[in-house]
Amino acid sequence: INYCMEITEEYERSRKFHEELINEHPYTVFAWYNLSCAFKGLNKIDEAIDALEYALAIDDTLDFAYQDIIELYIINKNYKKALEVIKDFEGRFDADEEIFLLKGQCHESLLEYKLSRYYYKRALHSNPNIPEAYFRIGETYKAEDNWEQAYKFFIKAAELDKQDYDYQIVAAEAAQITKEVEKAIEITESAIDLSVSRFEAYILMSQIFLHAGDAETALEIIDKGIQFCKSNDELKFARIAIIYYMGQKQEALIQLMLMMSEAPGKEIFMLYMYPEIENDEDISMILGS
Repeated sequence: INYCMEITEEYERSRKFHEELINEHPYTVFAWYNLSCAFKGLNKIDEAIDALEYALAIDDTLDFAYQDIIELYIINKNYKKALEVIKDFEGRFDADEEIFLLKGQCHESLLEYKLSRYYYKRALHSNPNIPEAYFRIGETYKAEDNWEQAYKFFIKAAELDKQDYDYQIVAAEAAQITKEVEKAIEITESAIDLSVSRFEAYILMSQIFLHAGDAETALEIIDKGIQFCKSNDELKFARIAIIYYMGQKQEALIQLMLMMSEAPGKEIFMLYMYPEIENDEDISMILGS
């Protein structure tokens, strides 16, 4: 019943059903566990944690419940509490790659990057084919502005999971920054094939060509993205930067004023495409108004 309710996302119905079941049978461990799942689906994380704590009070041998409660504490950004539960888990069970990943995530969130990499690598020692571990190691190096190392791990994550759009995007970004231009173009092309209606790959590929001085190709890529993407305000702002770069300042100013009224807050994509545009007094005036 719980499985069916989760698949159909009837979390409120699941909550009521399991609360009624618990009222009649208060020591039914899986009723408490399922109630936690319902609360999580309702985005009531504190209540989900409470329900899991009841489940573990009834039966402290449920290793999967420990993992779930750790993940809930991470969602709540209570990383120190998550680490306490992990320590308790490791005293009862053998830690596997999932626990090492969660432990690494806690230390990463606490900005303890070297320690987080240690646990991500322990996860990889258990299973060398975990794209998430490579991705997370890459993120720690990115946070330290060590793009050479970040690139190596992002590329590995993208190679292991060629269907993950986000892995492709971070790998392409790292390739671009480390001047692996051909690789960056190759990866962005793959990302567009994966999801033709998402804007990030178009912006990355367009920026590569703009930095190479090929504004015409950059504009063609952005125009293609505007045609296919459901969310294209980001691309329209990026387009403003390109036409400004091409010398069409008046048109860029008109389009910028229009976009600032339609989609304020997304002008960051114009600045990302061509940061120098902010040095123009007329552009700065519109951005500051």
